[in-house]
Amino acid sequence: MIAKNDAHLTKTRSGTLVPVLRLIASRGLTAVLRALILPVTWPLAYIQSRPRGLAFAPQDIRTADPTIADDIYAGYFSFTGKVVKLNGQSPFAIEPPSREWARQLHSFRWLRHLRAADTALSKLNARALIDDWLSTPELDPVAWQPDIAARRLISWLSQSPLILEGVDAAYYRKFLRAVGVHIRFLKRCLSGNVQGHARLLAHIALTQAALCCEGLSGLQKSASRNLIRELNLQILRDGGHLSRNPQTLIDITLDLLPLRQVFVARGLAPSRDLQNALDRIMPMLRMFRHTDGTLALFHGMGVTSPKVMATLFAYDEAQVTPVLNADLSGFQRLEAGKSVLLIDTGTSPPPGFNIQAHASALAFEFSHGTQKIFTNCGAAEHHRPDMREAGRLSVAHNAVVLDNLSSAEVLSGVFARFFGPQLINGPKKINLEACNVQMSAEVTGSQIDAMHDGYRATHQALLRRCLQLSHDGLLLQGTEEVLPLKAKAPLNIQVTLRLHLEPATRIERLQNSSGVHLTLADGGIWSFKVPSEQILVEESILFADPSGARRTSQLVVSTTADKIEWSLQHVGQASHESESNLDESAPDADLIEALSA
Repeated sequence: MIAKNDAHLTKTRSGTLVPVLRLIASRGLTAVLRALILPVTWPLAYIQSRPRGLAFAPQDIRTADPTIADDIYAGYFSFTGKVVKLNGQSPFAIEPPSREWARQLHSFRWLRHLRAADTALSKLNARALIDDWLSTPELDPVAWQPDIAARRLISWLSQSPLILEGVDAAYYRKFLRAVGVHIRFLKRCLSGNVQGHARLLAHIALTQAALCCEGLSGLQKSASRNLIRELNLQILRDGGHLSRNPQTLIDITLDLLPLRQVFVARGLAPSRDLQNALDRIMPMLRMFRHTDGTLALFHGMGVTSPKVMATLFAYDEAQVTPVLNADLSGFQRLEAGKSVLLIDTGTSPPPGFNIQAHASALAFEFSHGTQKIFTNCGAAEHHRPDMREAGRLSVAHNAVVLDNLSSAEVLSGVFARFFGPQLINGPKKINLEACNVQMSAEVTGSQIDAMHDGYRATHQALLRRCLQLSHDGLLLQGTEEVLPLKAKAPLNIQVTLRLHLEPATRIERLQNSSGVHLTLADGGIWSFKVPSEQILVEESILFADPSGARRTSQLVVSTTADKIEWSLQHVGQASHESESNLDESAPDADLIEALSA
């Protein structure tokens, strides 16, 4: 993928019409049900959604920076890489620089920074900004997207001590009316076509409001019951989320932990299902964790925040061990010595949960000690849709692709504007076997042997990947094989293996072109060999880097043979830390355009 000469990587797949028709049918049925049910339930919903007061404020456990409060007071609003100076204007009345900037603004997540400042000025500023939002006659439509409204309600409730301290009765009543409006709006949305994580977030917001507000005892029971139902639908038995996105698991946990505390504060025992969901999620988060503390870059995961992970694991009193076999979520983890191997062995998430999903069938990541060796490109920040969509392609992963075609297709054009950029036409079936193996006469280890049918429609072929990790973690062997569905049909397929490296990796070619030495930032030297094929070194991009998208390299093996065999072995330690032999600056426009063409 990720090379300037790879602009042809955006080949499209056929067969988009059938999944689109399924989406239309699903949306149509939901609209009919909503039209029948809503007129009956709406009057009762209005009566049950009028809070009389606030009794509790849930804790916001997300990290906060009090210096941002000074910027906000000075009129600087910085979201998603874009800074806006208000010059005395209302932030809610200006033209937002981007859609994602507007989403962040109207979510009010940033209130936690004002609370962290804990000054009289920050309290006055918070009240003034909320009053400004309530008084703005024409808000950006993004403000009333269900997930943004739910996040805003959670933010207002969490920061209510900051907002309401010392206010007069008129402001207090105005704030309560606004909370009631949000409750009724979210209840109406949930009777409609809200899907995915946004639906779960709306249930969390309603349950929080019902617990924190006085006069909502009726809502409290129904909201808690509906939340548990949605949790059991979205959180799988192995702890994964239907979206298969590690970041979504982080966000859900950051919301569920404060909610559990509110139950206790009200003298209510948290639902057993709520506690079970948290108990399942924690081992799954540990499953995605590499030896360097970052989470694997699958299905929308971007930069890992060390502070956030430290906060979450501080609540994990049992210090549970990672899940190794998450067959329902579609992931496998092999541990050996200081090495960790993580493999995507699942199919595409269901509609409504696949807006950020990647075409990453059988992709893997590999780390040793404190260093990642092979990493997927990951998800870029939301304000870079070009990069974000490029990172979803199969070629942005440590995977094998046929004729530079992704194993799944991202919905685009007019259909994407209506349904979102969903992932369609992906693998329908993945066969998996995990076992201990004898790798050689001297070496034993663990093996993952899997096969997917993502290229059945386009190439009448299956793709098989077998990965073997030695018991000491110092040898990783791979076999990539194309299996034609028609036994006598000639393949005539371009089979390409791409393995993306960390930016700090230094690459040194061996005397023949079938091997390279990789020197990591910690000085570890690994030998990568493909005995029967030539190894090319091409440019790549790591989208999920704390400093922004960075140039890196990838190892590329391309052949018309039906099998590629390769190995990665630790061969020594350099006397000092290495320096990358690649310009690690931000990728230029040509490189990004080559990815997303």
